[in-house]
Amino acid sequence: MKTKPLLFFSVACGFIVVLAWRLHSSGNNENIPIEVGTASAVIPNSSQSGIQIKNNNIVDGGSHRNARQVARVISPLPPENVPLPTIATDLHARAVNGDFRAACRISFELGRCNDLSKQRAALDAMISKAEPLSSSTPEQRENVIAQTKDEVDKTISICNGLSTKGLLRPWQYLLSAAQAGHVPSMLRFATNPPIDETNFARDLEGWSVYKENALPLLEAALKKGEPMAATHLAWFYSGFPVAGGSVVDKDSFQAIRYTQTALRMANAKSKVSLEKRLARISIGVDVGEVQRAKDSGDDLYLKTFADKKDVAFSATLYKDNGADCQD
Repeated sequence: MKTKPLLFFSVACGFIVVLAWRLHSSGNNENIPIEVGTASAVIPNSSQSGIQIKNNNIVDGGSHRNARQVARVISPLPPENVPLPTIATDLHARAVNGDFRAACRISFELGRCNDLSKQRAALDAMISKAEPLSSSTPEQRENVIAQTKDEVDKTISICNGLSTKGLLRPWQYLLSAAQAGHVPSMLRFATNPPIDETNFARDLEGWSVYKENALPLLEAALKKGEPMAATHLAWFYSGFPVAGGSVVDKDSFQAIRYTQTALRMANAKSKVSLEKRLARISIGVDVGEVQRAKDSGDDLYLKTFADKKDVAFSATLYKDNGADCQD
């Protein structure tokens, strides 16, 4: 799915609260141990003995294998936009056996199938409006409607005939991939989890696990040198809206620190928005405390991100076709 600003703006306004920036991570994804919350992704196998990924250890029917070893069993993923019923069973089996890329991919595919009703509702809302969307022209409005219809038709073709019997919920696959050290999955789980945000009561377990794991996964991604982790940590600590509710208490020092780190590696366009955010979160904070936070942010940049330049924090965080699962 290609980035369509007008379409995403319309859908976001109608249906979800999301974070403001998305940037695909293409960094080094070598597996590392990750300290996460007590909740873990549980992936049962066909014998129902269960595979549990927790603190980077996989427990399978009493045997223990380190996720570093298991995740190295890598096979190519299916091509994009293949009908999900033809690949779901295989992706699930691979995820069960420790293939974090397969876990990432099946999470993405199930997530977009679950979002089909939202896509349809967004399309119906656009068509029913006689006036142009936002400040767009009638021609732009028609283009957005046509693009949305194409996406709805594509999703229908991919998801038609899918049975979820024997499969897990999308967030469970994604969390297992994130906990195995896959940086794009860490970012996606922490900033845009595939959990129903229109009715929180439908998946209280999912949102509980999200709130427990979002922050440590972002911190792990930061240690891996992922730039987007810095700006999202700044957002979390600023106390701004987050899907699923706050995952950490507001902390102006940390918010300023991570924003300063992001500023040091941002491109010109992103610096404008980050400087505005920095000014906003610095209101009411002691001048000396602001400077100490900035100094700490500079230190973090030099230690972790000194090779990062001209980062487009305002760009798309993930590849919308799920291709980042192969990274």
